[in-house]
Amino acid sequence: MKYFIGTTSCRLNKYKKVFGIKLPKWLSKPDIEEKIISLSILGDDGRQYYAISKEFDLKEAWNLYIINDGIKEYFYRENVLKELFNHLCYLDRWDDRHRVFTYNNLRWLLDKYSIGEMDVILGVSEFTGYGEYLETQNGTKKNGLSFEIYYYKDDFERLLNGFDFFKRLYNKYNKVDLYQEVKEKELYHKNISPVVDGVSHHIKISGIESLPNYPKLCYGKDAFHKAQWLKKLHDFLQTI
Repeated sequence: MKYFIGTTSCRLNKYKKVFGIKLPKWLSKPDIEEKIISLSILGDDGRQYYAISKEFDLKEAWNLYIINDGIKEYFYRENVLKELFNHLCYLDRWDDRHRVFTYNNLRWLLDKYSIGEMDVILGVSEFTGYGEYLETQNGTKKNGLSFEIYYYKDDFERLLNGFDFFKRLYNKYNKVDLYQEVKEKELYHKNISPVVDGVSHHIKISGIESLPNYPKLCYGKDAFHKAQWLKKLHDFLQTI
């Protein structure tokens, strides 16, 4: 069985606390940590798991900005959170009360659909059928099928850092970084011209992304769409 994992995350301040009270920035400089916002797992059998985490600070993510040419740019708000909002609106499509992208509307949707870490653990365990897998000398198998995880660059690392559960559950399983596979394909083809749809294409300079039918993914896409994109990327790499 192949599973394609997509995540969205946000680098937020981790404030120190004394007796449960958050210390202000001027008193104690906070650490930076990456918090999972959403995750999705797509099986090669077509099933898809999707979860939104309660473990990130929406207010801080909403107000996070960078200065570009003297102008504040709210990248996470306008890309990651807006894409998340659009997906939540689809899940909640029978309710027309929260269709405008505002903080309060997103907060309302998150309160309704986001879940805690234990619920994520239970959901992933049920989706993957982890309890039905047997560990043997030849690896972990279920009904004779190998268990493989596909991810892109640091998506899997985010899960390991964000949820201790994933370290225990998946650390020893077969994992494939499709970003590395893309680079290996480019290295292999740099002096030849792969044929796609009967047409020869030279990728030495422009890279594999310039090939026809290469699946595109826009920045800020939610984990739900990233998992689907990974499956398309995996299938595309098998054709060249």
